[in-house]
Amino acid sequence: MRKVKSSKVSVFIKVLLLFVILYGCSAQSKRNSENNLAFELCEIYGIDQGIRQEGIVIDKKSNIKIDSLNFQRVINFINKNGYPNKDNIGTYINEKCVQATATIVLLHNPQHIVNNKENRDILIKEVKKGNMKEETLLLIMDKYYWHISKGKKVYMGSKFGKPCIKDRAKSDSLRKAISLPPLKTEDFKNCEE
Repeated sequence: MRKVKSSKVSVFIKVLLLFVILYGCSAQSKRNSENNLAFELCEIYGIDQGIRQEGIVIDKKSNIKIDSLNFQRVINFINKNGYPNKDNIGTYINEKCVQATATIVLLHNPQHIVNNKENRDILIKEVKKGNMKEETLLLIMDKYYWHISKGKKVYMGSKFGKPCIKDRAKSDSLRKAISLPPLKTEDFKNCEE
């Protein structure tokens, strides 16, 4: 009787030990995965910000190429892993180079969002999942409109400013295209040309 009880305890201890080992390996694997994703984002951030540092002279054409390559890397990252957040990056999300990368790179390339439905849909999906803030998507899109109008117009309603009330129809249409309701009247401003 004692031998059977001892055998059951031995099996239980072995199973428990196996569980602890497997769980530990799984947790370590998750940490390594988060670390690798964080490293990838920091690498992109370093390249993006490195070409913008004072004293580094790179011609405009090269900057555009580097920005486009970084943009593609960020879109690929988002497609594979989702928009960077605590769930896929863990505590590394608190690091500046991890937290800021996607937003900064997308802000440097808003034309690839506004003019490319596939890219825009990727980000809309991330907003709907709760991985990306709606205000970030609006900021990226308004950056494009602000840039092409030489700082005069925005349509989405973001930190770039309020759209002009006379542009309400266009604003409503653009917001509807990304499944957002129209802005309220108070979210517009009166503009004079």
